[in-house]
Amino acid sequence: MTTLDFFTPHVNSMFTVALDDGSAHPLTLFEVTALAVREFPGRTRDPFQLKFRGDDSILLHQLIHKLKHDVLGDLEIFLVPIGQEDGHFIYQAVYN
Repeated sequence: MTTLDFFTPHVNSMFTVALDDGSAHPLTLFEVTALAVREFPGRTRDPFQLKFRGDDSILLHQLIHKLKHDVLGDLEIFLVPIGQEDGHFIYQAVYN
């Protein structure tokens, strides 16, 4: 199961997004943050968010993207573009 502890050791590491045209786009995981815990029946993990930085050559749309990481392997993550900063697009993934 993906948890905050699963991603934390990989802050500042590179992930690669597989694009529909067969090319790859690099993203850097730059933040892993715990979110407020709200108790509810069936909760299986504490909520957290990931933030990725990608260059501004391609804006990834809000959807589930296939990512590859050298240590974590293949992942599917729902990414949402949330802004731009210093020539980079910023993306967020929230796990509840």
